[in-house]
This record gives sequence, structure tokens and C-alpha cells, in this order.
Amino acid sequence: VTSLARCSAAGASPTGSLKPLMSTRSERAQRYGVDCGEGLEWPAGWVPGREYAKPLVLTNKSDSAMRLRYRLPDSKYFSMAFPEEIFLLPGLTHTLVVTFRPVHLESYDDAVQFSNERGTFYIPIRAH
Repeated sequence: VTSLARCSAAGASPTGSLKPLMSTRSERAQRYGVDCGEGLEWPAGWVPGREYAKPLVLTNKSDSAMRLRYRLPDSKYFSMAFPEEIFLLPGLTHTLVVTFRPVHLESYDDAVQFSNERGTFYIPIRAH
């Protein structure tokens, strides 16, 4: 278990890890000053053995500059570039690419952990 949020959550992904406690888009924007949408979802129609990429857009909604850090998803089925610190001025955006590589026709659930000076939050990534 890597965080308190993971301890308080229920459910498991195909990798067997616990799902982190998620906040809504508006809660994240208000509490952490970041808008990242509702998360990423790959709806039905994907095929095992192929690769699918989607952008995850982060927007600084606060009145001050911020530094964001992130951890890679726990699952081997979702991947991202090696984590580097992101510096965002107010109103600016930064795009990260999340790649999904399924091996079986089943549901996949994971999350990307982000942290800044206001705390830690999670963005869900799912394929169904």
C-alpha cells in the first residue's frame, strides 16, 4: 500500500492493487488548483495486443504558479513518459500522453497520482 488514499479505498484492478480514493473534477480544481478533466476512459471497441494513446491535459486554475509531480500508473497496461516535475503558470496547460496496451479483453482500472504544494490527488484511467 503506497498511500493513505489507497488504504481507504475498495476494489481491485487486474493487477490486484487497491483503487485510490477519487475526487471529482470540481473538487480537484478547487482544492488543488488543477483541472484535468474527469479522467481518461477507453470505451468498448479496443482490441488486445494493440496500443491506444490519449492526452491528459492539466490546467493551472489557481492564481499562482505551481509545481506538479506525478507517479506512473501501477498497472503495466497503462504507461506514460518518465515522470518529470511540471511547472505551470496560472491559466497554462501541460499535456501528458497515457498509453493503454491491453493483453486481454477485460476491464482495466488504474490512476495517475499527482501532487503539488496543496496535496495529493488521483486521476482515474479506465478501459471497459
